[in-house]
Amino acid sequence: MLSRVQFVARSRSKGGAPSPTPRLRSMLLSVVLSLFWIGSAVAHAQLLTSTPAPNAVLVSAPQTVQLVFNESVIPLSVTLIATDGTRTDLTSVSTGGTTVAIRLPHGIDTGTHVLSWRAASTDGHPVAGSLIFSIGATTAVAQLASGDQLVLVALWSIKTLLYITLFLGTGGAMFGLVAPLPRAADAAARAAAVVGLILAPLSLGLHGVDALGLRLTDLLHGQPWAAGAATSYGVTVMALMAALALTLLALSVWSGIAYMACLVAAAALAASGHASTGEPQWLTRTAVFLHVGGALFWVGALVPLAIYLTSDSARTRKALNRFSRVVPFAVLPIVVSGATLAIIQLGPFDRRWFSTYGGILAAKLALVAGLLALAGWNRLWLTRPALTGDPARRLQLRLSVRAEIVLVLIILGLVSGWRFSPPPRSQPRAAEAVASGPIFVHMMAGSTIALVTITPGAAGPETIDVEIRDAQGTMVIPRDVTIALSAPTLSIERLRLPAKAIEGRWEVQGPLMPVAGTWHVEVILRIDTFALVQLSQDVAIP
Repeated sequence: MLSRVQFVARSRSKGGAPSPTPRLRSMLLSVVLSLFWIGSAVAHAQLLTSTPAPNAVLVSAPQTVQLVFNESVIPLSVTLIATDGTRTDLTSVSTGGTTVAIRLPHGIDTGTHVLSWRAASTDGHPVAGSLIFSIGATTAVAQLASGDQLVLVALWSIKTLLYITLFLGTGGAMFGLVAPLPRAADAAARAAAVVGLILAPLSLGLHGVDALGLRLTDLLHGQPWAAGAATSYGVTVMALMAALALTLLALSVWSGIAYMACLVAAAALAASGHASTGEPQWLTRTAVFLHVGGALFWVGALVPLAIYLTSDSARTRKALNRFSRVVPFAVLPIVVSGATLAIIQLGPFDRRWFSTYGGILAAKLALVAGLLALAGWNRLWLTRPALTGDPARRLQLRLSVRAEIVLVLIILGLVSGWRFSPPPRSQPRAAEAVASGPIFVHMMAGSTIALVTITPGAAGPETIDVEIRDAQGTMVIPRDVTIALSAPTLSIERLRLPAKAIEGRWEVQGPLMPVAGTWHVEVILRIDTFALVQLSQDVAIP
């Protein structure tokens, strides 16, 4: 009687693949769905309000500080920096959720303090900020340390290499379901899977180092690894390692396991990241899943095809013919899902489209357009002559496939760069100017609301009117109001202008915004001797 291993080996050698059992299919479906639908909040958390408000001057130290976000977050690092630079770690006394409560130590000295925090949002990416408040009076603020740029370079490099190993390994195994892998391609896929199993956990540690704002040398400690595992990217890494392990089994035991490897890999990348956590998530996660699944097959086939095309044989013609018939079923989901994700990530057209994320997306779309043009040229004009034995066309086809490989490598590098730039949909939206009338801006900090009117709403002389109200809409009369204007992108530094009280509102007039562009408008209120509230928003001046 044949053993199970002998049966699988013989079935593989004959080109067949034993069908997975119902239990195996059920297990596969459960794993994929659990990865696919993990998380349910809007991506890239943003701080909405804080108590105390930014730059507030308090009579006495509060017992707790509250940070309110637009989605649930996990505190990774919370540090209180005193006036003299003394740092107190408050991470252990901080609670997570949409409202992060931080218990302050007793006996805080008079003066200005900085609460520096870092947290993980639902998409697995870190968000960070600082809250400045003063007890009794304002004093000099301690200098904050900057992050290690080497961490960003290392994280980008490792994630790019991880993507390459995933598409070469798992994608190569998927191509093996269409045609036998050439010996060199099989060896490359195995090596890629092994290297990927090393890079995946390393990327998790780097993710934690970046999330905590540590240095590259801190990778040797356990804290960043625990922080990385606490984010949704920890689920992605575990699933990617499972996909790569399944890839090795598909290449060694049974080629049918490649289906499972592909599904788990696609679900892994749908479990975290900007693209997956946009709303509606049923659509974005499905789009990412289809996008990655289609790309795995298409990209994974490029290296085996390039090797096949080095010779003219019956095996080459058979593999090329099979791939040519199947690849449209992979390209169509890539195009449709990619367009869907781009529309959701960009959001309504405004200046945010010209952010770093928008630039990376534009470059990727240009390269994908080139990739599709090459693929179309290959299929419509080169494949058929190559199948009939035309050596010139086969050479052109081989060079075209190599060009596709180069384009794919650049695209994967660009995709890794998205890790460091939030999509336009999650960036604060500047107030839109109305050409035919004033600009109205609604600012809010805690229970304080500032209703700002900028007239005429175009570059040149302006009048800025401000009304101050509380959360119930009741008018508030502060002791004084200061308007601060700056335009960092135009190299215009901060200008502070005292506002005049006029019948319950506050007004500033003059050549306030002489240049069109994005201006940062701040309203600084002194409620009483010890309370200072600051509200701000970006405004687009045409």
